[in-house]
Amino acid sequence: MKALNKFGHWLFLLLPLFLVFSTKAVYAQIEPHPACPSGQACYLTRVINQHTCTTCPKAWLCTGNPSRACYNALHGTGDNSLCLGQGPCRYMCIPGRENEGGCVAFSATVPCNTAGVCRTTIKFTSCTYDTGSGACAVNPVEYMGCCGPGSGTPTGTAPPTPTPSCTVDLLPATAPTSVGSAVTLTASVTIGSGTVDSVNFVSTDTGIATVNPASDSTAVYSTQATGVANGTTTVTANVIMGGASRCSDTASVEVLAAGPWWQVRDADVTSGGDVVSPIPATCSLPVCDPVLNLQGTGGFPGIALYSGLTADFQAGSGTGTVAEAPYGWLVNSSYSSSKIYDLSYFLRQIPPDVTFTEIDSPTYNGGDFNSGGSPARGYVWYHYNGATLGDMTISGNVNLTGSRKVVLLVEGADLYITGRINIQSYGSGYFMVVVGKDANGLKGNIIVDPSVSHPTQPSIEGVYLAEGEFRTGAGTNQLRVRGAVAAYDGIVLERDLEAENADTPAEYFEYAPDIIATFPQVFTSRRMRWKEVAP
Repeated sequence: MKALNKFGHWLFLLLPLFLVFSTKAVYAQIEPHPACPSGQACYLTRVINQHTCTTCPKAWLCTGNPSRACYNALHGTGDNSLCLGQGPCRYMCIPGRENEGGCVAFSATVPCNTAGVCRTTIKFTSCTYDTGSGACAVNPVEYMGCCGPGSGTPTGTAPPTPTPSCTVDLLPATAPTSVGSAVTLTASVTIGSGTVDSVNFVSTDTGIATVNPASDSTAVYSTQATGVANGTTTVTANVIMGGASRCSDTASVEVLAAGPWWQVRDADVTSGGDVVSPIPATCSLPVCDPVLNLQGTGGFPGIALYSGLTADFQAGSGTGTVAEAPYGWLVNSSYSSSKIYDLSYFLRQIPPDVTFTEIDSPTYNGGDFNSGGSPARGYVWYHYNGATLGDMTISGNVNLTGSRKVVLLVEGADLYITGRINIQSYGSGYFMVVVGKDANGLKGNIIVDPSVSHPTQPSIEGVYLAEGEFRTGAGTNQLRVRGAVAAYDGIVLERDLEAENADTPAEYFEYAPDIIATFPQVFTSRRMRWKEVAP
């Protein structure tokens, strides 16, 4: 009964005591505990009262030991009669009121003072100090660690943070591109622990390929490798976690030469199919104009016409267009004609009074076109019969001077051009060749030798019409044609300038008004008369 009276009396005093003393400043002073394991920051707590007092008060902590419910942190003595609870670290005796049974329960989460020291005698091994709310989250156990940034206050060892780890795949592993063009590289990151700060990219040889951006902090992590010069370089992706590179992978970037392309000047382009010229990204003004159709001396380009398939003038990340703004004239339309302008058509148009100079050898010296023959109606007419002689070859250069005008008609054979063909007097000189197929629908091709080229002047001039193909020849020097080219089976562009493709078209076709103006009148459907008139 006596124990019950004490218990009941203590309950009676608990509420007013709590109300009176709950606002007082009770702090936990932390000091090392000798029983802490080596290397661990565990501390025991003793309670001090910052209120003015004449005697040093006792401070009691509950140990959770059933045989010793309260522990005197100052003197190392205990008294079971002074503390009600025996649970692990759930009660503390109010300083100065121990003899009155003043034990107050604390929660597992308690506030901190302004110095960041926990305001509790609850023992714990770890706690988290929240600078925003000024609170410590604690785990009650035998010993405690410090929470918060208090000056000179020992700090408990936080649980170890796992070392950031990852794996990464940089794809594609082998990435081909060309000079001036870019290829996208993507880093696929798998995180073991931690978070990714960024993925940094670096090219081993920036003279071959550069990367942009050099760092990407947003998933999906990627960069673009742009070709600078032919060759192969390695691009490395470094995954940065916690300020350090945690994993990396590499990709091989192979930079190839820009591919061949072609260009015209002031000329109409007509195709029954595609019109494609892959102008590389390295073609840029002022050295190179990335357009299919350049403006002529009159300030305008020609018109490009294709038939419902593809019109494309860009290679890789290039910016090629059909023509300079605002003259981007590109027509998607079918083309048809009521007449077939083949060799038979031209033969029918020649008047009876025209006398042909018959070529009787498969190989004809180009210099022989410069003079001789039988002029008629202002032209010298040449004829070659492939049915009896086979294919024909023009060997050597043709160099027409003055008002020399030549028309060559080749029947049933292929024509091989192995030298340059030039007209020295624009508006007076003229050269035209028409090549027809044989009776079986074969042959009829004009084939330019790969060696035919000139560094500064046209390679061949005149009008060239083939019932078969017009082939430019698989050479590494530019073929420059001044005049007009037509081929019913297609124009085959075979030149490849390799490194010079970067800023030079492999084939260059230039419209020549003077050659069109000297077109033989006998070949026109209507007998046109060219005459200058007043505007």
